[in-house]
Amino acid sequence: MVSRPTKSKIPHAGRLFTQVRRAANAALIDEVGAWAETQKDSFRTKIERQVFPDFREIYYPESGTNLSPQWLSRKASKGADGRTLIATGHYKNSIRVWRTLRKNRQGADFRIGFHPRIQARNLDNQRVPILLNSIAMIHEYGSAASHIPRRRHWGPHYSDMRAAAVVARPKMRLVVLGAIRDAVSAHLKVSKS
Repeated sequence: MVSRPTKSKIPHAGRLFTQVRRAANAALIDEVGAWAETQKDSFRTKIERQVFPDFREIYYPESGTNLSPQWLSRKASKGADGRTLIATGHYKNSIRVWRTLRKNRQGADFRIGFHPRIQARNLDNQRVPILLNSIAMIHEYGSAASHIPRRRHWGPHYSDMRAAAVVARPKMRLVVLGAIRDAVSAHLKVSKS
């Protein structure tokens, strides 16, 4: 008596690798995105709390701050916040996480910053013809022509992010490995049935 051939029990490797790649990419994108959001929130909080050393530097003894007495007076007359870079909150609140998916969804790039075309606002909360990216550069490096001292905040925060990334990577690896394990397990269950 001749037995009939049965369906192979060997899992399809190509499908398995595709599922594993998709699961790993999705898990990593989610983890990095969540981490970037945490870093954005941390940066906004640091600006709000004025923790950067340049924000505490006293450039104007008459005002006791790094802001000129004239600027503080203008801010006060408009009811604006007297802290550095928080007059209307527009600058701080415009800092966002930007995600760009790579071709074929093979990963993503994340950036913390401003939309490239977002404009600054004056004390009346009206748009002015200068981009927030330009305002950030002026404050980060200072401007002798405009009598604006440097108020480094992006550079110090990116330094903190690099250190935080070293701590976050092992957790991200574990999450990705868990996603891979789940994808393999699901594929093997489907293959057996």
